[in-house]
Amino acid sequence: MRMRKSTLSGFLLSGFLSIAVLQSCKNDSYLLVPPPVPDQSFTEEFDTLQNAYNRGWRFVNHSEPIGTQDWVNGGIGPYSGIGHIFSSFDAGSGLATISNWAISPPVILQNGDKIIFYTITAGTAFPDRLQVRINNINDGLNVGTHADEVGDFTIPLLDINPYYSDSPPYAFPDVWTRFEATVVGLNNPAKGRFAFRYFVEDGGPSGSNSFGIAIDSVAYVSVK
Repeated sequence: MRMRKSTLSGFLLSGFLSIAVLQSCKNDSYLLVPPPVPDQSFTEEFDTLQNAYNRGWRFVNHSEPIGTQDWVNGGIGPYSGIGHIFSSFDAGSGLATISNWAISPPVILQNGDKIIFYTITAGTAFPDRLQVRINNINDGLNVGTHADEVGDFTIPLLDINPYYSDSPPYAFPDVWTRFEATVVGLNNPAKGRFAFRYFVEDGGPSGSNSFGIAIDSVAYVSVK
């Protein structure tokens, strides 16, 4: 009888150990794979500034000294639809560093996403410049406190006419032109924002640079 009990106990112990080994060998690697990011794609035609604001766009003018005009609707004529946004040398006052931001709604950013848009200058006699930047730190609106600061929008994706050329092919385009920026530099998908920054040094009404630019037909395209 004692031997039977011993044998039974050994059998039960062996069974428990087998179950433990099987459980330890279970493949849980799927738990390490983050869930796919929902499609973040959207388009913005800037039919009106108020409608764009209602959809989450924000507009911040940190030009120094600041001028009389922020982003407005109209100015050139839209690429498509009924509206577009426009900023000019009047974003600054006198001799100014223009830093006028159009900031997207919050979006989950991931490497490979595309920002596609059309832009145009009102004229090449006074060179213009436009940057595309992303904030992958948070979904806030921190662009610094001075014209030469970028706040949390630390990752540059595109810089159109950084050397202020007034001659083709480097000058800011004076016809509606398509540009594409690709999101890069992220370790993981991150909730943040992208922004257009009308950034012109030696600008303003008294400067050698800045005339006016428009942006239209913006598309954010999530990577597949």
